[in-house]
Amino acid sequence: MNTMRILTAILLPPFAIFRERGFNASFWCSLMLTALGVFPGIFHALWVMADVEDDAMNNGAYRNLSPAGS
Repeated sequence: MNTMRILTAILLPPFAIFRERGFNASFWCSLMLTALGVFPGIFHALWVMADVEDDAMNNGAYRNLSPAGS
């Protein structure tokens, strides 16, 4: 994760998730967690950001392992 994504997740957790995934369940969950307390919202936003980055790395790795004919 780069520094700007981390700062966005800390300062505005729902906005950070919106930028990564749009209006989906993760956004609404982050919005509710942030409304209940700032720290749960920050933790959730950082977790989603790490998950998005992990998905991107795995998709690229799996694509390179596929057989040439498929």
